[in-house]
Amino acid sequence: TGADVGSGYFTANAGSGNVSAISRDDIIVGHVTAAGIATLDEDTSRGNVSLVSFGAILASTEVAGGSLIQGWRANLTALGGSIGEVPTYVDEVTWNADPTNLNKLLRVNTGFTSDQSLRPFSETPANAVLGLTVVASGDIGIRSEGWAGNTDGSASDGTMLINQALSLGGNVTIASTGQILD
Repeated sequence: TGADVGSGYFTANAGSGNVSAISRDDIIVGHVTAAGIATLDEDTSRGNVSLVSFGAILASTEVAGGSLIQGWRANLTALGGSIGEVPTYVDEVTWNADPTNLNKLLRVNTGFTSDQSLRPFSETPANAVLGLTVVASGDIGIRSEGWAGNTDGSASDGTMLINQALSLGGNVTIASTGQILD
């Protein structure tokens, strides 16, 4: 995208499809959403978001309601920077009371189900139908909230299914209003 934080952002919506983007620079996220039917067949599965940046993937400070990436599955790769930002910790009470800390975390909502056939376990997250895969050369700061895409009906809890969270040179902060499962 070539945009700097605060001076532009990337927005995309696939009503029944997938969103894929590659940038030679930072990706500043507006609203990036994908919907459709998630299946075990990679060719027909819909509702996936894949972002690859040769810089960082960051939340925009200009989007009403905050930045959002949402789909059944999200694959985020930042080859030259961070994904989201890691908040400053003084202690748990201070962190929770400071809304700027929460806004540093990139909001990513992905699908979750208790159906094990859609949650294959392996060392290769590429076969995942649902969930989040993040790889960054810097920090990772991600949060989730409840949404209607949790296929088991638990839309209010924000449970995250983590396929992989790998930082090659930074800290990782993952926050959820529900459970965090790997």
